[in-house]
Amino acid sequence: MILRKEMQERMEMEVETLRVFQQELRGQIDLLKVAFAKKANESNVVVNDEVVGNVENVCGGDVSVKKEQ
Repeated sequence: MILRKEMQERMEMEVETLRVFQQELRGQIDLLKVAFAKKANESNVVVNDEVVGNVENVCGGDVSVKKEQ
């Protein structure tokens, strides 16, 4: 019984560690999405093989980043 309880406590600690790690990764992913969106604002927009301007000029600079739950 004591061994089973210790194993359960260890597993609960591991699960909590993984939850924290998952939250940290989600935060890093969100930062990368923002960085890519900012980079996209600097990128050229190509329509039918013709550069029509950058995202700022074509889309008004509105590049949204959807945050995942």
